[in-house]
Amino acid sequence: MTKGEGTASGSARATGAGTGAGTGAAASSAAPSEWHRRALPWWHLAFGLGPAATLGFCAVLADDDAVPLAAVALLSMTVLWFAFGRLSFGSRTARMVFLPLLILALTVAIAAAPNAAVIQCLVFPFIWVSIDGLRSALIGNAFVAIGAFVGFSVAQRGTEYGYATAAAISLVSVAFSVLMGLWITRITVWGHERGRLLEELTDAQAELAAANREQGIASERERLARELHDTIAQSLTGLVMVAQRASAARNLDPAVRADLELIESIGRETLGETRALVASSASVRVEGGLAAAASRLSARYRRETGIDVDLDIRAAPSELDRELEVVVLRCMQEALANVRKHAAASHVVVRIDADTETLVVEVLDDGVGISVADAETAGGFGLSGMRERLALVGGQVTVAPRSTGGTSLRATIPLVRPSAPNGAAADGAAGDRTAADRTAANAAAVQVSERRARAETQREVTPASDPASRSEVDA
Repeated sequence: MTKGEGTASGSARATGAGTGAGTGAAASSAAPSEWHRRALPWWHLAFGLGPAATLGFCAVLADDDAVPLAAVALLSMTVLWFAFGRLSFGSRTARMVFLPLLILALTVAIAAAPNAAVIQCLVFPFIWVSIDGLRSALIGNAFVAIGAFVGFSVAQRGTEYGYATAAAISLVSVAFSVLMGLWITRITVWGHERGRLLEELTDAQAELAAANREQGIASERERLARELHDTIAQSLTGLVMVAQRASAARNLDPAVRADLELIESIGRETLGETRALVASSASVRVEGGLAAAASRLSARYRRETGIDVDLDIRAAPSELDRELEVVVLRCMQEALANVRKHAAASHVVVRIDADTETLVVEVLDDGVGISVADAETAGGFGLSGMRERLALVGGQVTVAPRSTGGTSLRATIPLVRPSAPNGAAADGAAGDRTAADRTAANAAAVQVSERRARAETQREVTPASDPASRSEVDA
């Protein structure tokens, strides 16, 4: 009897890994768990056939007078299951009604026919699977053992030998059930821990792969920028210088001189676009912190475009997440690129300010400015890419005309990430994005960078500048 009981308990607990006492299934949940829904047909089969098979076993071995009462008790288990038991996985009320009546039916069946004790092979596993919490499951096992002891004692007519036999059988049964239940529960917890570690490892690998992809894209952009500077930019410089020298020759045919001036003008424009492309494609280095990286970016922009840049860092976080540093610098880079392409400005102010909750980046130019209507509908690819990048970290960007002339671009980035939803907070994720969120953000940022790189390389040359403004090419 006890061997069969332990086997049934172990198998039921094994198939119920992830639920039941060992892992704390929600007791008051309005709906059963996924595992309970999958296991429910098997419990229908067990409570439909188990009591009937036990009754047949008793009919062969028990006295004829005891069979009717045992039959009523055993078959009532099937009735109780379909009335209350099938609902007990999702309803605490149904479980509180079903379990006491199930133990009472077990007690009556054993009292009428001691051989009916084999039904414990069904009752003990159900206790382990259905009751929430290890302590509650152990208490449930104890009540089943008490019911079996009472049933055996009644069957033995209350003799001293009967009490001893009943106590021995009940103790062996409950001990085997508890040992098997605890063992399977321990295996379940260990399996859950391994599953959690595997998920964390998978998330870490995905995040590392996304970071490697982003680093690869940045490295390739830097390599292309160097190649453009060392090859095409130098060749264009030589071409402009040759055209300039040739057009200065005396006794030159006016038509030829006009062609040479056109060649020089086109060469200058293309050289300017190439240098701007090199500046905007350069990788963002954040070594030394945000202030040092912003200073390097400003100096490079000033050197490549000739536009004066004043960097005003009023306050900057001493420790800033690398992801946010890259976002700030990329936004600054894109804003300066827009100044070069659209503003016709001679002076730019980049202002960085921060408090405990927000980081603000402002780019102010003295160029042609932008109308209020255009500012409200501004959505070129550069600004769209900037908005997408800022949205990944909860930030936003606004563009507006300045009262003194020129344009103001203001990017706001929260330093405190939004709190996680209640469900996520219950899992310990409040205040931080999950690894899957960070991976999705990195992947989206990579897509933005790739689209921006393609758009930069495909952008047409801007209209020719005024020839009167030409000057010697800075070799």
